Amino acid sequence: MQTDLAIVQNEVQSLHRVISDVAAKIDVLLAMQVQLGRMQAEQEHDRQGLTRAFESIRGVRKQAEGTDGRLNASLAFIKGGAFVGAILFGFLQWYALQQIEAIRDVTVTSTSFDRRMNAIEAKLWPDK
Repeated sequence: MQTDLAIVQNEVQSLHRVISDVAAKIDVLLAMQVQLGRMQAEQEHDRQGLTRAFESIRGVRKQAEGTDGRLNASLAFIKGGAFVGAILFGFLQWYALQQIEAIRDVTVTSTSFDRRMNAIEAKLWPDK
């Protein structure tokens, strides 16, 4: 009977150890479940942050495209203005050169006119 009691006591102690091991494993599983829940919440938070970041990037891209279009239009306007300015400057140079040539012609004509007038005055008034 004592051997039976010793065997039963031994079995009860083994059963206590197994129950303790099972409880420890259940505690580990519960801790892992809590950690998994936290990790899922962090993942959801990160996903929302990334979604906001991508939406912000899309908005900035649209704004950059609009700015690029306005910049190209402004650049084309400036190039057109420079082209028109160059044409006007060329015209002004041509006009100035034409006026200079006309002044030279007048100067040559007036010089020759002065010589003729001096010759006529010398013939008309020789004592002068």
